[in-house]
Amino acid sequence: MLSKESENVLKFIAECRGNRMLEDNLFKTEEKMYSNLYKVEEMLSKFPTGNDLFIELEQSIFDTLAEMRETYFEYGVHYGTVVESQPIENLIAG
Repeated sequence: MLSKESENVLKFIAECRGNRMLEDNLFKTEEKMYSNLYKVEEMLSKFPTGNDLFIELEQSIFDTLAEMRETYFEYGVHYGTVVESQPIENLIAG
């Protein structure tokens, strides 16, 4: 579970990406993924239950990406805590 501060950091990064202030490799990869996703939407819309299936798929992708971001951010926080708690000699020795 992320702290409120960590959630705010993730929201800030998402807002920067949403406003095209941050266009890193993740941003470019997600742009391509969304472009392909909406091509799938166009194809699925030709089938009677295609729209419902697309909505499920889209939500699954959004949920997965959000969970992934939170999980890896949390890993980074834990890693930082471990590194900070190590004596400097251990860090230098590698």
